[in-house]
Amino acid sequence: MQPLQSPTRLAGRLDRFGLLLLAFILCCGWFYYLWGSIVPALPAGIALTVLLAATARLGEQRTLARREAQLRRRIGGEMAVDSLLLQPESSAVANVAAWLSGELALQEFQPRAHGMRARLGEQSVWIACLQRHAGSRATCDDVLACVRAARREKADVCIVCATCAFCADAVALSSELSPKTRLLGRSGLMDMAGAAAPATDEQLRALGRRRRKQFRRELWQARVFEPRKARRYGAYGLGLLAMYLLLRQMVYLIPALVCLALFVVCRCRRQRGSFTL
Repeated sequence: MQPLQSPTRLAGRLDRFGLLLLAFILCCGWFYYLWGSIVPALPAGIALTVLLAATARLGEQRTLARREAQLRRRIGGEMAVDSLLLQPESSAVANVAAWLSGELALQEFQPRAHGMRARLGEQSVWIACLQRHAGSRATCDDVLACVRAARREKADVCIVCATCAFCADAVALSSELSPKTRLLGRSGLMDMAGAAAPATDEQLRALGRRRRKQFRRELWQARVFEPRKARRYGAYGLGLLAMYLLLRQMVYLIPALVCLALFVVCRCRRQRGSFTL
């Protein structure tokens, strides 16, 4: 999830104050250049600065609202597509058909085994859903199975949706099949699902709590004591120790000992994790 605000409040306020001060100087300078007197230029510059600040504030609010809407659609779409993985096949196909109906004028939905039949104008459409993990790829065999089902239903168009991406061979194969076959991968499915059901405030709060719980003690230890960081810890520790020997200041000794201790721990973890054939 991308942040919608500045990295810190202080940084945002300083940036806003600097831009406001620059706008005030430029506005006053402009009116002083036109009129040649500071007395009328000063209030005119203040008025123009306030107008520019209000315009910028309105633009920021609209940009923030647009980014929030995009974020809600993206998160809602991702959560909706991931929820298809554990649903029964009939329920997953029904959800996909509902999302497609927001983009296409589909009518007369008729559930079938391994898919759903619908009408698009004068054409018969077969809708199938491949429930695959996001890290996998839908193959040519998956597409062929859906097309065979579409032929049994005598459909004019076959729409194959998947909760993962399609491999390159499957995309190339779809253009050669009959009936006409269209593929809708994970990204396209997420866009349609997010437009139909953007994330709510409750879902965002639940997602935030879940991500905070994922920061476990074991994960923190694995990152700090990663064996690959042993050389870096050793270099930092020796460098700080050399600074202590040169300057005789305790401020270098304590971090040097900490870095050397981390170096020893990482080396021990590497030796325990090594094996031979």
